[in-house]
Amino acid sequence: MTNYTNLDGLQIRFGLDTAKGAQVGVPSTAGAVREIVCVLEASRMVIGGGLIGGVPNTVVPAGSWVKSATFIVTEAFDSGTTATLDLGLAIKAGTYTGGDEDGIDVAIAETAIDTAGKVVLCDGAYVASTSVVTAVDLYPSYDVDTAVYTTGKGLLVIEYIPPFYSAQTAD
Repeated sequence: MTNYTNLDGLQIRFGLDTAKGAQVGVPSTAGAVREIVCVLEASRMVIGGGLIGGVPNTVVPAGSWVKSATFIVTEAFDSGTTATLDLGLAIKAGTYTGGDEDGIDVAIAETAIDTAGKVVLCDGAYVASTSVVTAVDLYPSYDVDTAVYTTGKGLLVIEYIPPFYSAQTAD
């Protein structure tokens, strides 16, 4: 199918190409609860970490409350050593000013994700917290410690409730 890029850098896709390769996620709604599903692949990960999928695509809006987060392993992760994985929320630039590199889950051991079908119930600072996500929009991110993974693929599912109105203070 035909694809082209606008002058502003937006890629336009036609035909079957529009259904291919959603690497970051698709938001959906069920009442007030919204869900993001992100694909995390070892082949796209680097030791310094970054945004899942490499681009700021799927956002957790400022003021949202993260209800739950789950990491589902679809292909076994392996680093050849004992790597650990942090899952968090970063700003659009992929850095953590106003975000938290392990706000979804901290130091997931390789033994917890070394078999397809394993599920990690995330318990980072943002998950089911008594507070909401900071005053800036944040994007799903990862950080790999010790060594990079050579194989592995999983789904990070984040459920959140967005703010219903922006100014939640009295006039």
